[in-house]
Amino acid sequence: MKNVAVIGSGSWGTALAIILTKYDHQVKIWARSQAAVDEINSKHTNEKYLPGVTLPETLTATTDRTAALEGAEIVISAVPSRAVRQTMTDFAPYFKPGTVIVNVAKG
Repeated sequence: MKNVAVIGSGSWGTALAIILTKYDHQVKIWARSQAAVDEINSKHTNEKYLPGVTLPETLTATTDRTAALEGAEIVISAVPSRAVRQTMTDFAPYFKPGTVIVNVAKG
């Protein structure tokens, strides 16, 4: 089991987070929106991006960069391609040496 942080709570990031939890990884999603975080954590849904899908109860979300990356062995960047540079610049001070970063940007 790995601790995984997914940066981006859109349909792609949320779908990947769901799959990772099915393989028993501890997954935390970072989202810009507190409303998205509240919905993921309390209702276990992300209706804006994955309507009708129930998220695993073990999947959690946060807007806090430090909390999102705490203990993460793998970080998945699932933000739109136009936002990768700025998002990774914003997160750079929080990455620990040796952390694997996977970019799955599209769009």
